[in-house]
Amino acid sequence: MIEGSGEMIVVVDREYRYRIANRQFLHTQRLRREQVVGHFVHEFISRDFFEGVVKPKLEECFRGKVVRFEMKDGHPEGDELNLLASYFPIKGPNGIDRAACIVRDITDRRRAEQAVADMTRKLIAVQEEERARIARELHDDVAQQLALLSVELDRWSHALSGKPEIQDPLAHARQRLAEIVKDVQALSHQLHSSKLEYLGLATAAKGLCREIAEKNNVQVDFRERGSVRRKLPNQVSISLFRILQESLHNAIRHSGATQLEVQLFEQSNQMHLLVKDRGKGFDVETAKRQGGLGLISMQERARLLNGAILIHSKPNRGTTIDVRVPIESEYESKRLAA
Repeated sequence: MIEGSGEMIVVVDREYRYRIANRQFLHTQRLRREQVVGHFVHEFISRDFFEGVVKPKLEECFRGKVVRFEMKDGHPEGDELNLLASYFPIKGPNGIDRAACIVRDITDRRRAEQAVADMTRKLIAVQEEERARIARELHDDVAQQLALLSVELDRWSHALSGKPEIQDPLAHARQRLAEIVKDVQALSHQLHSSKLEYLGLATAAKGLCREIAEKNNVQVDFRERGSVRRKLPNQVSISLFRILQESLHNAIRHSGATQLEVQLFEQSNQMHLLVKDRGKGFDVETAKRQGGLGLISMQERARLLNGAILIHSKPNRGTTIDVRVPIESEYESKRLAA
């Protein structure tokens, strides 16, 4: 069974010697059986990697635990494999004396995941560029034309001041026009917040909470804990802002709550965003299985920055969305390096 397996399998004793190495392991490592069996594990990997990763994992296994972790394996020919290692304890006459190590090559899977992540990142970047373009059009073109129309209505109102039967329709038109201008400005800010770009995430988030509260007649309490740095990596600011937008809209649309709480703070080189409501809540697992686009978008934005979203909710117990994103994300570091 071991020899016929398509996965790499070895058995290691408490002295960290290879006792068994199957055909797939030998083929992948480009070694012969006599070069492996009877030799120490650290002969084939760097001493630092053995002492820092492999040995602690094996010790955990020898204490009776099943251990799983991912690692990378380089070859002299320049190939690098992504491997998923699983360690299983084996009992002998005097207790656990060996560990069966099953190693699976997940390189193709990781490459596919990376390709999907790269495509998702590009789609989000294109989406943000389009949002910014439409926001500029609304602000610089549509809003300006509406402002000129408002001036024109004022001019006609003065010109026809002697005709009271026309003043009421003109006043009503001016009022409707002012409401439309306000809606266009709000839409422009939702699409692309200039506050986010020039004043930072905390100011933009506070302004968003105020706008959403006024528009939907709810109370949104925003609290900045400590001092959030103004200059954050662009992707971190945009992603957290969009997640906050989606979270607030979902809460207003589905929770039935009239009071929401938002907290933003920095801790251990991570940005934390909390969005809480005291609404009717929902079943988190059911929502994940249904795969709504809003939830998927939030998760993808956090994942692309090596962050995470934790959702705590129960029916009739309210909902808390906890977002944690590294400030210096792997993506941002690579982008800046490039």
